Formats: sequence, C-alpha cells, structure tokens
Amino acid sequence: MKLILIPIMILSLNAFAAESPEFICATIKGRALYSKLKEMPLRDKTKHCTLSCHLTLKCSAIESWNMGLLKEIIDVFGPGNAEWDDLKADVAGIHLAEDKRATTTPECLRECKLLFEP
Repeated sequence: MKLILIPIMILSLNAFAAESPEFICATIKGRALYSKLKEMPLRDKTKHCTLSCHLTLKCSAIESWNMGLLKEIIDVFGPGNAEWDDLKADVAGIHLAEDKRATTTPECLRECKLLFEP
C-alpha cells in the first residue's frame, strides 16, 4: 500500500509547494480542532472528514487537501498507517464545505458523523 501511495503523493507535492504561504492558515486554524477531535470517541474517518471540512471553511479547499495529503505522507514514512480511505474522508469533508452542506464546524461534525459513524 505504501509503495502505491508514494508516487501519487510525490506528484501532488507541486500543489502543496505552490500553496505554502497559505499553509500557515491550516496549521493555525486546524490545531485546536485537531486536539479536540483526538480526544473524541469517533472513527478516524469522521475525524478526517470533520477537520477537512473545517479547514475548507476557514482556509481553502486546496489547503485542506494539502494538509490531509501531508498527514498521509508522514504516515507513509513514519509509524502511522497511510490509507486511501483517509484521503477519501478528507475529500468528503471538503465537498461538504464547498457544497454548503456544512457552513460551520459543528455542522461539519454532524454531517461527517452521518457519513462515517454507525
């Protein structure tokens, strides 16, 4: 799995590099929510979706995608577990914000729970 993800992630780094000045937004706006989500008894995909939705609302869709991609790159080379489904959950969260099905962070959480929780 990790060998398949590496070429795709490397190709995607161009978009990440192009947005690097704005990457600060995702770091700042995502930190507090990330800490809260870590402590909540939710499925990992719900957390990915919620954070991506939140970052899309507060920053931009590309910045949200870049943050999710960076997390998976770290998982490829670190002790984490890189998963396609994590990236799919990130995309779901981005779509929730872009399609205006969620316009606040609590709405992001609610909609992501509907998608990923039993």
